[in-house]
Amino acid sequence: MLSRFFRNVIALAALMISALWALTYSRHPADRSHSWLWEVAIILTAGVLIAVWVLCFARDPAPWVAAGRTMGFKSVYSERLPRPPFAMPEHIADVLGRTGQEFDLYLAHRCQQHLVSIPTRTLSEDEDRDSPPLFDNPEQSLTEPYPVETFALIHSRGLKLPQFHLSPEGIMDKLLERVDVDFESHPKFSGRYRLWGWSEPEIRLFFTPALLDFFSERPGWSLEGCGGSLLIRRENRLVSAKELPAFVREVLELHGALADACA
Repeated sequence: MLSRFFRNVIALAALMISALWALTYSRHPADRSHSWLWEVAIILTAGVLIAVWVLCFARDPAPWVAAGRTMGFKSVYSERLPRPPFAMPEHIADVLGRTGQEFDLYLAHRCQQHLVSIPTRTLSEDEDRDSPPLFDNPEQSLTEPYPVETFALIHSRGLKLPQFHLSPEGIMDKLLERVDVDFESHPKFSGRYRLWGWSEPEIRLFFTPALLDFFSERPGWSLEGCGGSLLIRRENRLVSAKELPAFVREVLELHGALADACA
């Protein structure tokens, strides 16, 4: 797959060649001896533009997106992704959506920008040494975002969730004694997950013994819910195209368990 830079170079070169071609043959007199040259120039120009468009813009979708489309999902602009009543990842890519009567399901990738080193140079005497640098570290620059995690966002008409966060409990969570709603009746759940939110009484009322047993047997998930919105992911886990059907199936199981708790 060509990089964006080389695709732009090819597109620009093709446009310049086609423009020069048209200008060159348009200067010939419009007589019978040269009229066919003008027609050929128009045909070749159209052909070059079509080839450039196919090469640069009509690319095959990524395998992950293609796998989602076979499951009934459609591509969605990230700007049109419904915003839940909690914070969403800043950089989102490869958004897929599937609507239904009971809930709408969206899949996407959370992206990050990484730093790469670039060579530095010595300022000349004519340059302004007091001008602010482009980056805090002159030896680093930001590159394009790249996917690091897959998440699912559900907007359900049947969910009435309290505001809560559920994530795997790590060693630092225990050492720092971070806020955590523990259940003495379910030590397995409390040992695997950290649960917190705005109202502890509402959370304790919502997380029934059946729901606690459900999550006790399914470690490693991170959920955030409020009202009819639910965000589901595995921290720093990027789902491949091959794993996508299983991921969607597990997400629907989690949604079903929470929907049962709301009933």
